[in-house]
Amino acid sequence: MFQKINYKQIKEARELRKVTKKEAAELIGISQGKLSKIEMGMQGVQQGILNAIANAYNLPVDFFYEQEDACPDGHFYFRRNIS
Repeated sequence: MFQKINYKQIKEARELRKVTKKEAAELIGISQGKLSKIEMGMQGVQQGILNAIANAYNLPVDFFYEQEDACPDGHFYFRRNIS
């Protein structure tokens, strides 16, 4: 199954770890400009770079993928109370 990367999570992870873009880029091994484009969703990210980002921030790779809703919008489920 194809999972879509949530680019906002990459920025969130960096801010969570209180790391500057320059420091993060050095940890990951890419340029600061490339990291900036990745965080804004302007550039795709290869699996190897995503793994490096996850290692740099000490987070699982799954953290950076969009999560599917268990209950999509528009579908409501109700349980009736038994008295």
